[in-house]
Amino acid sequence: MYMDRLSKAIESLRMHELDALILLNQSNIAYFLESTLDYSAVIFYNNGEIHVVTHTLEYPRAKLLSNVSIHLYSAQNRSRGEILARDIIEAVGKVIRGSVNRVGIEGYSISYTAYNRLSNILSNIETVDATDAIWEFRLIKSLDEIEKIKNASKTVSKAISKAVEVVKPGIREVDVAAYIAYEIYSMNGFIDIQPIIASGPRSAIPHAKASNKTIRDGETVLVDIVAKHSEYYSDMTRTVATRSTTNELKKIYEVVREAQEEAIDTVKTGVLCSEVDKAARKIIEDHGYGKYFMHSTGHSVGLDIHESLRIAENVHTKLREGMTITIEPGIYIENIGGVRIEDTVLVTNNGAKILTEYSKDFIEI
Repeated sequence: MYMDRLSKAIESLRMHELDALILLNQSNIAYFLESTLDYSAVIFYNNGEIHVVTHTLEYPRAKLLSNVSIHLYSAQNRSRGEILARDIIEAVGKVIRGSVNRVGIEGYSISYTAYNRLSNILSNIETVDATDAIWEFRLIKSLDEIEKIKNASKTVSKAISKAVEVVKPGIREVDVAAYIAYEIYSMNGFIDIQPIIASGPRSAIPHAKASNKTIRDGETVLVDIVAKHSEYYSDMTRTVATRSTTNELKKIYEVVREAQEEAIDTVKTGVLCSEVDKAARKIIEDHGYGKYFMHSTGHSVGLDIHESLRIAENVHTKLREGMTITIEPGIYIENIGGVRIEDTVLVTNNGAKILTEYSKDFIEI
């Protein structure tokens, strides 16, 4: 299947008048080659040639790829093949130098140091930001990608269920996180982003990580879990409460739930991202909590947990069938607590298909 993606990439190169495209971002490499390679770069030429620059450690995996030329780099002299250079940037420069006039780079992710070195090596070659060309492909998920995100969503849904099962007054946030990690790995999933387990006043910190704090009575407990399956992510948040929760926190919960449901109902092919954000934001503002919702309503998700598209008030991109996004409004009041409800959804012509599944009813433990 990856040859289909490569042929589309080559077609895009020609359309953008690029002689070649240099990929250093590992998610982009995984997307176009459908294979994970660490310490590697990929160069696509508009004539169909594909060159993989990789560390000697990755040679066993690289040689499993078909229809590619492999170039090795290493700081050591020991190798199974000829060493082209001592580091990846030098090697990329040697592969591409002199063969092209106009080269695309990943402007959104290449480091300042790497860009400067590459520019010096390719001093007579025009480098062009190819960010838009890359995301033209990655934002629309294939059926295979959607299936992988569905599997990740099943994993994260199960992990949320486990979290709600173990949350109770007297348990530490880090212990809840440990149960979550075990659940994800037991389902052949992977976790490389620490769960957000935040209770009481800490739940008003949107990105609070699990701490040694003990969960107490009368608190909201925000549980945000990211899980990976076959290299694809899913993202989900639920907020539960311990007994004796205040009426204000219960009200905040219902406002957030209404806002999330309204935003999900707005999701459909052709709808602007800003319209989805507005649907959630209006509910929260109408209830007097507008200033406590300080982030966007969601983001695209796939090989990266935060891909390029944001569901925000200043983003006027239209949703397209096959996009996978999160919907996650929240209210956070300092010294009181916070509530966020999040699901990963698939954009279809008929609306949003929710991929993460767990009750949104107010749960008091």
